[in-house]
Amino acid sequence: MKSDPFIFFKSAAIYLFVIIFGTVGCSLIYMIYSLCTGLVAGQGFTMFNMDHFVNGMFLSAPVVIVLSSIFMVLYFIRHRASGIGIFIVFGVIYAVMWIAVIPLIISSYKDYKEEIIKSDKAVVLSTGYFRDNGNQIFYYSKISNQNVASGVCIDKYSAEKKFRTFKNVQLPYTAKFNDPLIQESVKIPVLLELSIGAVNELNRMMEFFTSNGILSWLSFCLMGCAIFCVSFIRNVSKWRLVNVCSIAFCTLAIVVFNILIFSDGLIHSMAQRINDVGTLPGKFNLSMMIFNVFVSAVLVVFSIISSRAGRSMDFAADGEDE
Repeated sequence: MKSDPFIFFKSAAIYLFVIIFGTVGCSLIYMIYSLCTGLVAGQGFTMFNMDHFVNGMFLSAPVVIVLSSIFMVLYFIRHRASGIGIFIVFGVIYAVMWIAVIPLIISSYKDYKEEIIKSDKAVVLSTGYFRDNGNQIFYYSKISNQNVASGVCIDKYSAEKKFRTFKNVQLPYTAKFNDPLIQESVKIPVLLELSIGAVNELNRMMEFFTSNGILSWLSFCLMGCAIFCVSFIRNVSKWRLVNVCSIAFCTLAIVVFNILIFSDGLIHSMAQRINDVGTLPGKFNLSMMIFNVFVSAVLVVFSIISSRAGRSMDFAADGEDE
């Protein structure tokens, strides 16, 4: 089969298409999610918000770059791409994205957030609605621009259903929905909430390593090396579906386990013991480095063994035919 002389340019073009299409798609999903959580009863609804869309682009672009290897390897599996050259091109582009592009996006997002915070206006709830906060029901008759409210409060669980008036009470900040009345009406899919939570945590992790210098970021890039090594097992089976599932599962497992090592929790506390034993500064996460290097080595060794085993089976099959 003749090799395509333009395969390198096609690979680069496809990779850029994956990045652009994935970033725009995730940004639209994030914008819709932000518009839903920012709704206030009695106020108008806009179908498009540029601030939310741009914010979604900054948040999703690094994550799309991290996960872009999945779609590129799936493309190689689908079109039976072979040869070391195409993977060298893909590896170089992927490395440049990790080493240079992702830190640039994160540093630009910091400047963007500062401008947004300066121009951001507090969301003011609307009057004339009953809002249930669990134990009590509030009716706001007056709300100032600073979210200072006056109105009536009804105790739901008292025998007499007592109510009392209040005046000039500062309304608390809500972390997810601006209006609890909207939160009761709009049900965000669990998978979407988990995905956005993972995206925010991954961005927080990347922001931590970029803010601690180039060496700290390069140590984190070992995760990118581990993800890239997943492409070596793209032909682990003769069935494409098995290869596709293996690529997706291994890539997501690497990302999720790195997040669990970095974030607070049981795995983080266990990994912290390894970090305490090492002599590296706090800006380097020794347990993450060990995990990513170990996974990379295992994937490379496994790909070599499976490749040689496949050749041996082919030779055996040829011998039987003769």
